[in-house]
Amino acid sequence: MSDNPGDHPDPPYRGVGGPYEPTHQLKRPGTVVAAAVLTWLAVVLTTYGTLMLLYLILQFDPILDLLYLAEIVRWYARWAAIAVVAWCLVAAGLATQVMRGRNWARIALAGSAALVVLLSALTIQASEAIMPVGVLLAFGLVVIVLLFTGGANEWFRDSQSRTSTPSLGHNHRHA
Repeated sequence: MSDNPGDHPDPPYRGVGGPYEPTHQLKRPGTVVAAAVLTWLAVVLTTYGTLMLLYLILQFDPILDLLYLAEIVRWYARWAAIAVVAWCLVAAGLATQVMRGRNWARIALAGSAALVVLLSALTIQASEAIMPVGVLLAFGLVVIVLLFTGGANEWFRDSQSRTSTPSLGHNHRHA
């Protein structure tokens, strides 16, 4: 503590040294922020598009009733929509964890984006829904690149080392 009246007291544990004292903190790279924002945007667009498509499929009962497989189409549409929306919610949660510096979430989000790219490419090949699916394919590719460039690797490495060291402020000894 300083003897000068205008000085602020030193924070606790300052100058203790050792492995628990943080040396520096890297700023979250813009590429990580952009990857998370793109993921959240893709989640909103995909969820909206999926629910609208489900609504349209279920509203055209007269057309579906002409098909021999109308009930199967309705059943598949419902379960596919549930699966897509669930996947979107998981991706949004992963993006949130990525913003918190969780490397496991970065790997999982990159895997999810890679699966989006693969499924989008297959969908484009099999249908004429190029525009909406092409946007998802592009988002997936960009998210993968952003998660591993522009200082992201260093930031996640630094974040992992900060979260793996115990805090000085907590005493975990039991009497």
